[in-house]
Amino acid sequence: MRFHIDMEAAELERMGLTPAEARRRALARFGGVRRYTEEGREMRMLWLDDLRRDVHYAARSLRRTPGYAVVVVLTLALGIAANTAIFSVANSVVFRQLPYRDPSRLMVLWDGLDWIGVPEAWLTGPEVVRLRERVRSFEGVAAIRIGNVTLAGDAAAEPEQLGENAVSANFFQLLGQGPDIGRSFASGDDKPGAPRTAIISRRLFTQRFGGDRSIVGKVVMVDGTPTTIIGVLPAGFHYSAQGSVSNASPDAEMYLPLVDTLDRMPKGPHSIGVLARVRSDVSVAAARAELRVLSRDLDAEQYDRRGFHFVDNVLQERVTRQVRPALYALLGAVGLLILIMSMNLAVLSLVRAGRRDHEVTVRRAIGAGQSRVIRQLLTENMLLAAVGSLLGLLLGVWTLRGLLAIAPATLPRRDEISIDARVVAVTVGVACLVGLIMGILPAVHAMRRDIATVLRERSGTRGASRSRRVLVLAQLALSVVLLSGTALLLESFVSLTRVDTGFDPRGVLTVDLMASRAEFASGLPVVSAIEAQVSALRSVPGVIAAGATGATPLSAGADQSGAFFPTSPTNTGARDHDYMLIDAAPVTPGYFAAMGIPVVQGTDFTTAVRDSAGARVAVIDDQLAGRAFPKGNAVGQPLWFDGDTIRIVGVVRHVRMYDLQDPGRGQAWVPHRYRPYRGMTVVLRTHGDPLALAAAVRQRIHGVDSRQAIANIATMNDAVSASLAQRRLVLLLVGAFAAGALLLAALGVYGVTAASVARRTREFGIRLALGADRKTMIAVVVREPVLLVLLGLVLGIGVTVLSGRLLDRLLYGVKAADPMTLLAVALVLFTIAIAASWIPARRAAGTDAMIALRAE
Repeated sequence: MRFHIDMEAAELERMGLTPAEARRRALARFGGVRRYTEEGREMRMLWLDDLRRDVHYAARSLRRTPGYAVVVVLTLALGIAANTAIFSVANSVVFRQLPYRDPSRLMVLWDGLDWIGVPEAWLTGPEVVRLRERVRSFEGVAAIRIGNVTLAGDAAAEPEQLGENAVSANFFQLLGQGPDIGRSFASGDDKPGAPRTAIISRRLFTQRFGGDRSIVGKVVMVDGTPTTIIGVLPAGFHYSAQGSVSNASPDAEMYLPLVDTLDRMPKGPHSIGVLARVRSDVSVAAARAELRVLSRDLDAEQYDRRGFHFVDNVLQERVTRQVRPALYALLGAVGLLILIMSMNLAVLSLVRAGRRDHEVTVRRAIGAGQSRVIRQLLTENMLLAAVGSLLGLLLGVWTLRGLLAIAPATLPRRDEISIDARVVAVTVGVACLVGLIMGILPAVHAMRRDIATVLRERSGTRGASRSRRVLVLAQLALSVVLLSGTALLLESFVSLTRVDTGFDPRGVLTVDLMASRAEFASGLPVVSAIEAQVSALRSVPGVIAAGATGATPLSAGADQSGAFFPTSPTNTGARDHDYMLIDAAPVTPGYFAAMGIPVVQGTDFTTAVRDSAGARVAVIDDQLAGRAFPKGNAVGQPLWFDGDTIRIVGVVRHVRMYDLQDPGRGQAWVPHRYRPYRGMTVVLRTHGDPLALAAAVRQRIHGVDSRQAIANIATMNDAVSASLAQRRLVLLLVGAFAAGALLLAALGVYGVTAASVARRTREFGIRLALGADRKTMIAVVVREPVLLVLLGLVLGIGVTVLSGRLLDRLLYGVKAADPMTLLAVALVLFTIAIAASWIPARRAAGTDAMIALRAE
C-alpha cells in the first residue's frame, strides 16, 4: 500500500502539485490505508486459523487409529534414516565441491602409453617443463613426487617414517589453500641449493609436536638433513596425489620443496605427478584442445609416433573415480527402497481411506468442497510425514555414525562426511513427496465416488482394490530388482573370497622399514642395513620365516618394466608383440617362504645373486612363464630386463598385486642387491597371532638401529580384508535395503489379500453355505496374489536384465543377467509373498457362513 501511495503522489507531483499536497490527495484517494491493512491481516489470520484447525483435526483423527499412525511414522523414519545416511556420504564425497579455490578448474595429468599397456603413467621431468612452456591455457603447473622420509627421534619420541609429497613452490598457490600457521612455500624454496624447508600436517603438529606453535621456524632432522618447519596445514586439509596404479596415495604428513631440476631429469623414468589450474578466462575444453596439440608434438619428438597422449581429468572426478560406482549403486538401492516404502504407505492410506469412505462422503454431502476434503486428507498425511522425517533425521545421524565406523579407511574425503543443509533439504523433499503420494491417492479415490452410492455401500470399492493391486505389483517388481542386485553382489563377493591370491596370508606380519637417506644413500649400504634387520627378526621367538620385499601383494607397489625372452618359442620378431610389460620388485632370500608363495619350478633365491656362470638371476611367476614358454621349462632361460640379461632360476605362483579382482601383469622378482630400495617391507611368518609379536619385533628393530623408523606393522589378513572392505560395505547395505524391501512387499501382498477377503466376506459365506470346502476357499483366495506375484516377478526380472549394465563394475565372476541367480530370487520372493497371503486365506476358509450372512 505504501508503494501504491508513493506512486500516486509522484504522479501528482509531475502534474505540478507540491509534495505535501500530492501526498495528502494520494491518501485521500485511497480512502484510508488502515482498512486495507486490517482486511489483509484478517485474510492472513483466516488462512492460519484454517490450517490450525486442519492440523488439530488431523491429530485427533490419527489418535483414533494409533496403530496406523505408528506404522506409517516408523516406516517413513527408517526409510528417511537410510536415505539420510547414504546421501550424506554421496553428497560429501561426490557432489560437494573440493575445498579448494574454484576446484572445477583443477586438473591432474598423466602420460598415455597404450602401446606398452600403460594407459596412465606419471610424467617425466622434461614433459612437465614442456607443459609450462607450451600450454598457455594453464595458470600454473605444479609438479609432485610422492615418497617417504624419516623424521629423526628425540628424547620424547622415537624416529618416525612419514609419507611425503615433494612439490613445486606454486603447489599451494594453485590449490588456493595452504598453511593456517606460518607461511607457504616461496618461489625460491624449490631452487637447488636453497635452505630446506617443510610444511607439516595438522596431525603431526598436534601429536608429535604437542600443538606448540613455536615449532614454526625451528629446525628438525628429516632424512638426516636440517629442515626448517615454515608452516602447519589446517585440520581439514587433504590432498592425495592421484596415481595411475592405485587411485591415490595416502595424505602426506610432510610437504617438502621439489628441488630437482626438471629439465635435466632423464626422459625415461615416469615419476612426476602433475596438478594444473586452467586460467579463469579459458574453458576446460580449450585447455584440453591445447593439450591434444602438445600431445601430437611430443609423440613425434620423443615417442616415434606410437600414439602418445596426455590423459587429463578434473581433480574432483578423479578423486572419486573408484568409489563412484559403489556410491551410485547405494543411492539407487536406497532410492528403490524409498519408492517401495512410498507404495507400501500409499496402500496403507488407501486401506484407511476405504474405511473412511462414509465419513468423507458425509462431509461432502453436508457441503464440504472438493478442495476442503483434499486439503484435510493432505494435512493428515503431511503431519505424519513431518513427524516421520524428524524421527528419520535423528535416526539418520546415528545411522551415519555407524556407517562411518564400518566404512573403509580408504574412502575419499571421509573426514568431510556430515549432514549439511543439502542433505536436510533432500530429506524434507523426500518426506513431502511421500506425504503427497499418501494424501493424493486417497483424495482422488474419495472425490471420484458418488455420494449416494457410497452411503448405500457397506464395504470397500473395486476402484480402491485395483489401485492397491497396481501399487503392490510395482512393489514386487522393484523388490525383485533390489533382491537380484543383492544376490549378484553376494555371489560376486563369495567369488572374490575364493580367488587364488597366490600367497597364504595366515600368520603373516608385515613391517614397513625405510633406510635413512642420510646414512644409506643407495647401493650396498642400504642392502646391508635391510639384511641386518631381516636377520635379526628371524631370531624373534615365534618367527618361522622372514624376508623382505619392495612390493607386497595387494599393495600396487611394484615397478612396471619392459621385458623380453630371447629364447621364447612364441616370439614373432615384432617388437610390439615380443616385448611385454611386467611388474618387478626386489626381494631378499626367504621372502617367498615367509609370504607363503609356492615355488613351482626351480629354486628360491639364496644368498648368491649370480648363478654358476656368473649371470644375474631372477625368479618369475607362472603367468609369465606360461606366456613365454607354454610347453617348456622356463628355468635356465635368459630374460632381458632393465638393460641387462639375467637368468631365470625359479618359477613361483602368480600373486594378486593390485586387488583381488585384477589378476595383474606377469611378475619378475630380483635380488635386493639389483634394486637397492631404501623402503622395504619385512615379511614374517609366525606361529599364532602375528600381532602378538609386534612389541618384540619393534624392540628387535631398534636393537639393531635405534634410529630406524617403523612406518607400519600389520597383518596380511588385514590387507586381504581391506581389499574387500568396499564390496563388503556395499553388500551389507544393499542387503539390508533388500531385506526391508522384501518385508514391505510381503506386507503389501498381505494387505491386498486381507482387504480382498474383507470385501468378499458375503461371497465366501454364500460359497460355504453352498458346500464349498476349505481347500477350495484357500485356493480361491490365493489365486489372486499368485497371479500378482508372478506378474511382479516377470516385470522385476525384465527391469533387472535391462539395468544389469549399471552393476557390471561391481560384479566379479558373475553376469548381471545370471539365470540361476534370478531364478533363486524369484523362488525366494514367491515363497515369502505366498506365505504372506496364506494367513488371510486361512481366515477366509475359517469363516462361519451364518455369521457372515447375518453380518451382511
